[in-house]
Amino acid sequence: MRVTFKLGDEDLSHLKRMMRSAAAKQKEPRKIVDAARALARSAREAKPPDYVLERITTIEDIVRMVEDTEWRLPASVRKRVCSALAYFAEPHDLIPDHIPVFGFLDDAIMIEIMAEGFQPEIQGYRDFCRYRNSSSRRLSSATQAPLLQQRLLAKRRQLRARIQARRQRARDGDGAGRHFKF
Repeated sequence: MRVTFKLGDEDLSHLKRMMRSAAAKQKEPRKIVDAARALARSAREAKPPDYVLERITTIEDIVRMVEDTEWRLPASVRKRVCSALAYFAEPHDLIPDHIPVFGFLDDAIMIEIMAEGFQPEIQGYRDFCRYRNSSSRRLSSATQAPLLQQRLLAKRRQLRARIQARRQRARDGDGAGRHFKF
């Protein structure tokens, strides 16, 4: 069975206020990231519906993006991402996670809101990971490690420029999506 619904502007405003409220509590970034990782783990263990699992993959990518030392997420972006992740560090959310089928629905919605706000960064990071994995297989010997690092640096710069260009187009209003500012 397929069920779809659309959140109106008031609904989205309410959910975004909840995210901002959680961010205002200014928890330690490490605790926030750990809580997001724990949410993903507990959601996977609960074997939720596919619509939740799809979003859980996104939050797992976001956590990896924050922690990836080769990606080197800029401090300003890391701060915004941690602010967005703060909702998942709250002990009580809209729907208790233990409720079958619907327990992670609110988390999935919040992940979707967050993913929309960080779409350029998430896509750039995923592209970087694909490139790194492909390059690592080709340049696997110790003597090729410096070449791999040079290529990763160049790719990271290229992707960061693309992210900035997409952000600028979104700010200029070309219809690239409405991004929630964290």
